[in-house]
Amino acid sequence: VEILDSTPPVSAGLDSPTVRSLVRSIIMNGRKPRILRKTGSSDMNILYRLTRNIAAYGPGNSLLAHTSRESVSIVDLEFSKNVVRRAVEEFFRIERS
Repeated sequence: VEILDSTPPVSAGLDSPTVRSLVRSIIMNGRKPRILRKTGSSDMNILYRLTRNIAAYGPGNSLLAHTSRESVSIVDLEFSKNVVRRAVEEFFRIERS
């Protein structure tokens, strides 16, 4: 077996401003946040070299990602849009304090 390429694993700290902003925003939008350990690779694996202040977030069921059953409801898309918008505001509040 010859390894041609690899992607190092990453782990975002729960105390990072990005994670804290997302958690606060999810709560402000009326849901209880769930912190999950995502396995596999994402843009986060590449961008982690630039900053440790990073998180993966998005709608949909990650167990169905990249399968024929993958789907996202309009309600989940709308909720995620609101979460990201509020998370950006929260991020700058945290960074200023």
